[in-house]
Amino acid sequence: MKLTNWKDNLLKYIDDCKDKGFIWGQWDCLKFVNGAVKAQRNVGFADDWFGSYSTPRGAALNYARITRYGIYNDIIDGLDDRLSRCLLAEVGSIVAIKSEGDVLGYSLGVKVDKRSAFVGEKGLLFAEVNRCITWSVE
Repeated sequence: MKLTNWKDNLLKYIDDCKDKGFIWGQWDCLKFVNGAVKAQRNVGFADDWFGSYSTPRGAALNYARITRYGIYNDIIDGLDDRLSRCLLAEVGSIVAIKSEGDVLGYSLGVKVDKRSAFVGEKGLLFAEVNRCITWSVE
């Protein structure tokens, strides 16, 4: 359940993250969106998904652990299990866009206004996305 001050918390979280660059296992898209959910409801949706990894290969192995034994077919199934999918992204929603060559096959971000924020090499990247999969945070 969202906190009463979730929007203020989310905006502060985004501001605190704006200059953090991508580092496998320390600051990647899954950690970013988990933190955005935590800012809105005081608990992340994927806290139990994080292992210890620092390379793309390590991230892929961690991802394989999450999807192992048919628990989830892919990261989208995992998000569907933990969050409620919605048709229209609103502020605070988690978004996924197809990403070639990425470990997950998707880049995960959070809707902050008409744009969504994604973790980039040197800090957050903001973009308007039209074709995405979206989950609400309740």
